[in-house]
Amino acid sequence: MSVLQRDFLPSELETLRRGAEIDASVAVQARTRPEETDWLLALARDNPSVAGVVGWADFTAPDFSMRLEGWAEDPGFCGLRPVLQAMPDPAAVMADATFNEGMERLQRQGKSFDLLLKSHQLSGSAQFCARHDAHWIIVDHCAKPAIPEGEWWTWHDNLARLAALPHVVCKLSGLVTEADWKNWRGQNLLRYARAVIELFGPARVLFGSDWPVCTLAAEYQEVVSLAAEAMAAYSAPERAAMFGGNAAKVYNLKLL
Repeated sequence: MSVLQRDFLPSELETLRRGAEIDASVAVQARTRPEETDWLLALARDNPSVAGVVGWADFTAPDFSMRLEGWAEDPGFCGLRPVLQAMPDPAAVMADATFNEGMERLQRQGKSFDLLLKSHQLSGSAQFCARHDAHWIIVDHCAKPAIPEGEWWTWHDNLARLAALPHVVCKLSGLVTEADWKNWRGQNLLRYARAVIELFGPARVLFGSDWPVCTLAAEYQEVVSLAAEAMAAYSAPERAAMFGGNAAKVYNLKLL
């Protein structure tokens, strides 16, 4: 994925975003370095279209509390996303006492937690989320079902356990890159997208483009159109909530 190994700037997204009638975006970490969080926050300060930042930190690092307190003073800071999917044993991490202490500190600051796991890694995630109910937890990328393999019920049942927790929401994003990049079919992806909305309800679903990662498999407008089709059966206020209002609430965005 060398095509993604560079910095992407808000100016590159602007034309795409405006063409899709998307007013603003949330920048989410890509690198597992706290310095990137600082950089993203600086971008948000200089670019009003970046409404918030979800950064990265090592919850078990000795300087975690200091970094968190500093970031929490920035109005653009929404929360953190540790990249659990890249860890050898995510379930062990979610059971680790120091990691859980870091999670408690994050929620005491009133900041969100993005849960990034693949479907087969969801073991223990519902228990972890149930322990931490003081603030919002966002399931990223529909919990990454193994679409090419036709995975359904294991993914659906694990996601249902998370959906049963009222402080857990789901980001409707990332499906095109969990499918066959060159041969994905919209109708197949819609099955997963509609299941997410049915499980969480339109008040707890957040649209995400996953740009620029989505461009590995689809154009930005294709991703927006796919989400719009998945939401078509819902009312205009419900669609507006899924396309932006829910994100503004969960991430506490200060929109202009």
